[in-house]
Amino acid sequence: MTCLGDGWEETLLLQSSPPETSSKKLASCVPFMRSYAADLVNALKNDMAELLNQALTFPQQIHAKQLGVAVFFHSTASIRDYQDWFVDGFFTLFRQELNAWKDHDRYHFFSNPDMTRPISGAEEGLFSFLALNFVTGGGRLNPDVPPPGGKDASQQLASVIEVGGASSQIVSPVPSYPLQPPFIKQFSLAQETGLTQWPRLDVISVSFLQLGVASAGGLLLKNTCANPEFLSDGICSNPCYPQGFEQAQCSSGRASISRETGRVTVNDNPRESRLNTSAMFCSRYNSAISFKPLNEMSCRAYGLDPDLPLKERVAFPKCRMIVGTGDFQKCRAEVERVLLAPKLPIPGNMEASGVGFDNVEQLFRLVSSSSPVHFIGDALVNALNDLHDFGYFGTTPILNEKGEVQNNGATYQALRQAAEDYCKSSVDFIDGQGLVLRTPKDKNNNEKRRLDGFNITTCQDIALLYGFLTHMQSAEMKPEKFIFKTKFHDEKNPQHINNGMEYGWHLGAILYRVLKKDSWSKIAYESGVGFNLPAARRL
Repeated sequence: MTCLGDGWEETLLLQSSPPETSSKKLASCVPFMRSYAADLVNALKNDMAELLNQALTFPQQIHAKQLGVAVFFHSTASIRDYQDWFVDGFFTLFRQELNAWKDHDRYHFFSNPDMTRPISGAEEGLFSFLALNFVTGGGRLNPDVPPPGGKDASQQLASVIEVGGASSQIVSPVPSYPLQPPFIKQFSLAQETGLTQWPRLDVISVSFLQLGVASAGGLLLKNTCANPEFLSDGICSNPCYPQGFEQAQCSSGRASISRETGRVTVNDNPRESRLNTSAMFCSRYNSAISFKPLNEMSCRAYGLDPDLPLKERVAFPKCRMIVGTGDFQKCRAEVERVLLAPKLPIPGNMEASGVGFDNVEQLFRLVSSSSPVHFIGDALVNALNDLHDFGYFGTTPILNEKGEVQNNGATYQALRQAAEDYCKSSVDFIDGQGLVLRTPKDKNNNEKRRLDGFNITTCQDIALLYGFLTHMQSAEMKPEKFIFKTKFHDEKNPQHINNGMEYGWHLGAILYRVLKKDSWSKIAYESGVGFNLPAARRL
């Protein structure tokens, strides 16, 4: 950000400045932020007007132009830790531009402070839960549709595990038995959404910051390469990278692989590091570090010394080269040690700790459900699909055509064997293609997988997925099945209105408001153009 100069990301994150200094920073940045917000909102309004013209019938377009169009604009994990002065300032300016009376094909848009703000991880998870169960449940979360009887209400809805780039959300309906520990924060589905036909159903939503695949991958790589078991003479033997893969730089930046030479280069800019958000959190100037010793202990446990500058925090001491060994069992053990069951919370993971959980292992030990679990988010779903598509499950794939996996011993055995075979697949260089991974289908169909900066982490993604599954399997109540799909598709009805809709919190953010009909009607009326338009404009 030009108004703050170099190192602006860390400036926005750290809570070290007195209020008057923050006010001065905000004042100096307002012209830049206003210009940015104006350009962004103008482009969004044009896109929204075009979309409305395509999606609505002519009478519906007239209706929308008369009443105004509500806009929800939320940010998630990537901005949660930024300073309040920046976040509040940006969203205020964005909202001003959004509510400005500017004609876009005669559509007028409106919002309010609740509809344009950052959302917490728990909200993000709850929104994903609402969207998934509304779309896949045939409108089951519609206020006018009664819940089906015959079983515990918690089993009528699916749990959600949403793994993004920076955080993971775990959301589950809470069964009536066994009773949950009293310190666990639960949401009443009826109270939160106005779904009064579910009066006795509670939902738990927990967000683990830094457990998204990008942030978690950076933490895993740094700590694996600091483990004496894998670091020798400056060479890090990474069990989560495929055999034959070599990286001449010890960095958690995104790798790129030349098709001509097969050479691996890594972006070593600290700002591009997958450790960036964790390392910025672990700064001596961050009040969360200086006021809470547990946070400092967590940072130091992960090799992120708060007293060092950012460039040194993301560095890999004593490491000069990374080579892949493709050992799934050791990779799984590292994922467990570093990410899923660490002795101290992952740096920056204050939201989950605040509701009673320092790690994933604790969550599944204390809270369990027999409802189906739906995995959403591209990384883990695509990793499992890759094992399936490239033939690692042989003639007995565990995924059916609906993306479902049954929860039984055969599933775990097949997944573990497929993961072991994938991780130890050899890497070859082919001129013009770069580095390729030989797959089981390669023998018959000449199907090779070209490696790039994203799929070299497939082994650790599968290890993370396997860890989630095994922790759920060891819980008191076990899910009946797992579902791996990122988009809705009705096989029986190709014309279904929801076909192609991506699961996620975006739709849920809208449902969360509009399902509460009375309060939403009031909000829409008081915020819409019919209410807040100046009298002169109404004439």
